[in-house]
Amino acid sequence: MPISVHADFDAGALKTWEVQGTHILLHLAPYAFNGRPRGVWFYVRIEGAKDSTLTVSFVTDEYDLHGYNAENKVSMSRDGVQWEIVSDSSGSGNDYRFTFHATTERMWLARTAPYPLSRVTSKVQEWLEGPWIRPSRSADSMGRIMRSSGDPWLSSGAYTGVAGQVIPPCPLYALELAAPGLPDDAPVVVLFGGNHAGEHMASYVLEALVAWWNSDEPEAGALRQQCRALIYPMVNPAGRYGGYVRGGPEFPMGDHNRIWSPEDRGQLDHVDRIKEALAFDAEGPVEIFLDAHNTERVSDTFMYVNTSMMFQNDGQTLLPLLSRMMKEIPHFRLQETDSLLIESQNTTCKSWAAVAEDGPQATYSYTLEPGSPTKDQLGQCRLYGESLGRGLFDHFVGQQEQRSST
Repeated sequence: MPISVHADFDAGALKTWEVQGTHILLHLAPYAFNGRPRGVWFYVRIEGAKDSTLTVSFVTDEYDLHGYNAENKVSMSRDGVQWEIVSDSSGSGNDYRFTFHATTERMWLARTAPYPLSRVTSKVQEWLEGPWIRPSRSADSMGRIMRSSGDPWLSSGAYTGVAGQVIPPCPLYALELAAPGLPDDAPVVVLFGGNHAGEHMASYVLEALVAWWNSDEPEAGALRQQCRALIYPMVNPAGRYGGYVRGGPEFPMGDHNRIWSPEDRGQLDHVDRIKEALAFDAEGPVEIFLDAHNTERVSDTFMYVNTSMMFQNDGQTLLPLLSRMMKEIPHFRLQETDSLLIESQNTTCKSWAAVAEDGPQATYSYTLEPGSPTKDQLGQCRLYGESLGRGLFDHFVGQQEQRSST
């Protein structure tokens, strides 16, 4: 069987490929960043290469290869489930290449361990079996956001992904996590995932946070008694299935994190529906809004934070959520910004959630940007997610305990 490359599956991403003996050239599907084309996300399956040592490089005549160097290594799987780092790599940027030995008839390669849309669905089903997670008010019994007609909202089935895969109708999910009987006026935390479809590490971080919050850890149990989480684990589902990076099939070179202004209403039906669902689910003000992203850099984990949302009342002491993450996460930093811009085609989800007239008016609105670790990727994502959970405990429970003791 000759060596072949495939990407026509859930979250697969590739434009074209070429095999020259044991050398594979991958041409990535570029995306636009500040008006310039970049290549970053790929996810492919190699067939017919068992017992061969293969070298992979990239065709970069249409874009710059972003975030690839000797430190930022790619991932490999022998079964499509368990992922490991490809250690043998050289070069950087457009000259990056890596070598691996194929031990099975099928091998999978990706920029990082992928988080396909099917995993979102399986996790939603798993979480709904427990006692503390249930569909939100806007969702049906399977956690799918509903239309006013009573049918689940589904994306159009008329689109294809970057590798030519047919994108099926995809649902939007909305879940609520809280202790039974929690008062309706309890503080609300909103979690968004998948805004940028190609940022797969962010989905693992969000999964880890929900898993911790949904666990028997004493701090998690105390947090469930103090606030409720509204979880929208994949707000760009067709983009994730289709292998896009920042956009989606409706706007391949666009940015899903820049179309949240009220003036952009009507451009993306699923964004409009998410806004409506959140307004219905929250039933009032939101305390903390968190939009989960990730960077392609290894040693650069940070949070976009408006200066006005960093400190306690004294103006000097970091908020407990941020303080906990600064202590527990290696290389973590705060990326300060004073901008909460609301204008068409240039409004981030964070800004919309904080100040837009059709947003939740969150008291604290953040964008999380963990780095992409090259050792124990999923273990590092668990660290990020669990630290977030403990930081939320500090915010809602720790501060209350401090006030009670004074």
